Amino acid sequence: MGHFSNGFMNSSRNISEEKRILERQIEIYNKRFLEVYIVVSLICLIANLLIIFVTLKYKRLRQEKWNIIILNWAIINCPLILSAPITFGLTIYLTHLVGDSTFCFVNHTEYTLFLIDIILIVILTIYWYTKLYHTEKHKKFDQHIKCVLIFLYIFLIFLTALNIDACYNSRMFSVMGLVLIITYLAFILFMPIINIMHAVKKRRLIDYSNRKNVPFMLTNILFLSHLPGLLVVFTAPLLNLLTIQILMSVTFFIATLNPVYFLIVLYLCDRNYNIFLKHVFSCRCREYNDELVERPVSYNNGIENI
Repeated sequence: MGHFSNGFMNSSRNISEEKRILERQIEIYNKRFLEVYIVVSLICLIANLLIIFVTLKYKRLRQEKWNIIILNWAIINCPLILSAPITFGLTIYLTHLVGDSTFCFVNHTEYTLFLIDIILIVILTIYWYTKLYHTEKHKKFDQHIKCVLIFLYIFLIFLTALNIDACYNSRMFSVMGLVLIITYLAFILFMPIINIMHAVKKRRLIDYSNRKNVPFMLTNILFLSHLPGLLVVFTAPLLNLLTIQILMSVTFFIATLNPVYFLIVLYLCDRNYNIFLKHVFSCRCREYNDELVERPVSYNNGIENI
């Protein structure tokens, strides 16, 4: 009987020790994840601010309505990028200091911002598609695009009010989470359908250039950046815990870096963004007016004079 008791006690100590080691490993992992997350968020914030600054500064960019949609996407993405690490940090380190209502509000605000981000991407896709294939519908859409964006901000305020009411009046329902999941799944289904339709219809176009395709490139990049995470979720039952954690972290950062992808695509594939971003990067913004009128080039005996 004594040997049985000693064996049971030793087994309990081993389990407790293993549990402490596992908790320590999880704590270290969460700390490293948060550190990387903050760095990635700051990089994304800089990319968003560059897009916002260039679009607001140069009138030529705002003349193209899809750039207005991209501008609003970047504006909404900024607080989302900032709130996500805060939510994670509160979950890991400050749960005991922050009330349930406050945590609920921060978390639901993040859901709301992500929802608006997805809706803006869908609007950008529809705007690009109608401009390419449905001219008459596009003209009507183009006339009302500002109203659509205003309505979207009103919708954002309305959802925020709902979040406040739900979280601070002890009605912490998951309606926002449910709406987000439905919208996200609809987006995942919408993108393959629009890609197939585009692949079929683009053969009929006489003039089809990379410039016209930039908004669609952006929406597809965002769509593709989320696919690895979905793949990990669906294959999770086949993987061990450590592998799932690593893969989820990598795929999460891949999806988070969309502002950087957007900036790179706009710089490389859109001539206007390329010109204006070069001036921003070289700190020569004041040398040009809003229309960016370049100085004329003259030639004297074959020698270029500027």
